[in-house]
Amino acid sequence: MFWLGGLKAARGPADDFWYGPTGGESASGIRVSPDVSMQLTVVYRCVNLLAATMAKLPLKLRDRTSSVPADTHPVARLLTRRPNRWQTPYQWRAMQGAHVFLRGNGYSRIVFDGAGMPAELVPMHPDAVEIDKLPGGDWRYKWKQDNGQSLVLLRDEVLHLKGLSNDGICGMSPIAAQRESIGAAVAAQNYAARVFKNNARPGGGYIKTPHKFPDVEAKRRFKDQWQASQTGANAHTTAILEGGMEYVPLGMTNSDAQFIETRKYSDTDLCRIFGVPPHKVGVMDRATYSNMEQQNVEFFEEIHSIAANFEQLIQMQLLTPDEEERLYVQFELKGVLRADSDTRSKFYGAAIKDGWMTRNEVREREDMEPLDGLDKPLEPLNMAPAGQRDNQAPRDRQQALLQSAADRAVTREIGAVRKICARIGDESGPLLEFYRGHATYLANALACDLHAAGIWCNERMETLRSRDIESTLSEWELTGADALKELMQ
Repeated sequence: MFWLGGLKAARGPADDFWYGPTGGESASGIRVSPDVSMQLTVVYRCVNLLAATMAKLPLKLRDRTSSVPADTHPVARLLTRRPNRWQTPYQWRAMQGAHVFLRGNGYSRIVFDGAGMPAELVPMHPDAVEIDKLPGGDWRYKWKQDNGQSLVLLRDEVLHLKGLSNDGICGMSPIAAQRESIGAAVAAQNYAARVFKNNARPGGGYIKTPHKFPDVEAKRRFKDQWQASQTGANAHTTAILEGGMEYVPLGMTNSDAQFIETRKYSDTDLCRIFGVPPHKVGVMDRATYSNMEQQNVEFFEEIHSIAANFEQLIQMQLLTPDEEERLYVQFELKGVLRADSDTRSKFYGAAIKDGWMTRNEVREREDMEPLDGLDKPLEPLNMAPAGQRDNQAPRDRQQALLQSAADRAVTREIGAVRKICARIGDESGPLLEFYRGHATYLANALACDLHAAGIWCNERMETLRSRDIESTLSEWELTGADALKELMQ
């Protein structure tokens, strides 16, 4: 075959090229494919984390006017209860997510019932689907089934989830787009495996012998025997050398010792491809509490972007235009934001106090049963939406404070008079001294005129002189603060 820059011999039928993994070959010599990339622990963890996160989030079909879930709609049944005969919603969404994150596309055949409504979503492996573009800008799908037969499906018969796309029709595979970075990581992993196969000695060693081998075949046979006796399961066994032979080991060089740093960089680079913070996949070299918190926020933004893409694609392909006017698809992202108990307690406390969440809404988020009387939001006394509260509310609050102060004043007065009378009888001297001080107390507590408070106290003093004291006090207990209404005006 001819290659740009020169002539290259055609590959023979026994060449590993024909039996190795499919995918583009990187500069490192590794043929990169989604399956090969999943051999990297970081890629596997990133894809699994993103797919599992999207799968566990509740996915609802809601009414646009009331936001109430439309659970009776056939599409709601596919999304929340049974997408097909053998998968749960979690399994189906995780599978579709993994296809998108690895291959850029996730396909499911839409099986319709007799009424023309979606009845089943049958997943199709992206490697078995080919997009056939048609004249006029439309396209169709060719699906190679397990039995080897191909099935042609129209665009309306396939739920096609896609990632970043160049043409708006087919998603771009992250693995193919980042072939070089992934190929370098796979090559480094393969190199590390070979190092440990040789007892962590990159160069192994060599045999010094004072004699020459009689022929090439004898040299090859000795080498194969030595390799078999000192590597793999036979590593660290005692070797026997004859004829003056000497084994010279090769140690690890400084550049070999830095190999681990190369692999650490590859791990971070792979996380960058999928938008996953390194600490989410166990790369903790540069993780601190502050930057982990910020990276968690960035991870939520990544999940939010993926959710918006999936919501709109599902809504466009599973709902009719008329249904789209009434219904919408939504991932509930509150599960991603679930923090520790102390943080949630502070968050809910502020939400309840400020009045934008009810106590039963908090209980619902914490998977607790609602309680009677907790559905009404609390309203802070010192806050209200602009234009929704007139001056009557402040006046009412002021009047309530004055009423409370008046009640305390009357209770104070009755208690003091009873003590004085119990100690010295009905002598007017001690009572006069108390009411002089009580006038000052009333002026301060009720913010009234001191002279008016003095007149009121003199009237109370005269009433006690002219009537039975105990019966008068009992009457004042019943009337309470009503007697102070004139001072409170």
